Amino acid sequence: MEKATNIEHLELELRFRVEKAKGAALFVDEFHEKKKQFNTLQAMRETGTLPKEAEDKYRTLQLELIGGRVDVDNLYEYRKVLELAELSPEQVNNILNHENAHANTADQTQSQKFNGYRIQFTKDRNGDLLVQPFAKLETDYSFSDEQIMKDRMNVLEAPVRYGDRLSGDDKEKIQALQNELIEKKSIGPTAVVSSVVDSNKSKRFDGFVNFWRGLFK
Repeated sequence: MEKATNIEHLELELRFRVEKAKGAALFVDEFHEKKKQFNTLQAMRETGTLPKEAEDKYRTLQLELIGGRVDVDNLYEYRKVLELAELSPEQVNNILNHENAHANTADQTQSQKFNGYRIQFTKDRNGDLLVQPFAKLETDYSFSDEQIMKDRMNVLEAPVRYGDRLSGDDKEKIQALQNELIEKKSIGPTAVVSSVVDSNKSKRFDGFVNFWRGLFK
């Protein structure tokens, strides 16, 4: 009985978090613009060049971006969240298989470690909800830039090795990493700047957007 009560409590909590995230969802174009602004300010903040007067803007953007997301730790919780997002059973299974391929591969690399799952809600121009699934990864920046990029490509390519296909976003990220590797080999080591949501300077979270954008009607 206690176990059942705990499960019911978890499901109620997840339902509340999903509904709250839906309500805070930004329009997709607005989301990407705010994310771009946030990444710029975050990069300045990490190098100590963010002006004090921009700190409030940084915090506001951070809260707006966080508002439309739900983070969970394991596949059981992730399945529940995806179901609460009203995706079909087939969509849920496709997402779980795809994201789990990224997660399993990350833990086999040197610099990338799996750190949970995320679902990001945004809205299209008509106000219908879109779903973006993520496998959250933690990067250990004690490794070389080249090793980090190779590990990230390995993680991004993982679904193919599990019998799945790459998303368009996966392909774009892989191509960008390949181009960066080529550039590094031609001009030598340079600093790597990536999208960041955590303030820890030695380890940062990089969410890979994968496979599915579910459209609510």
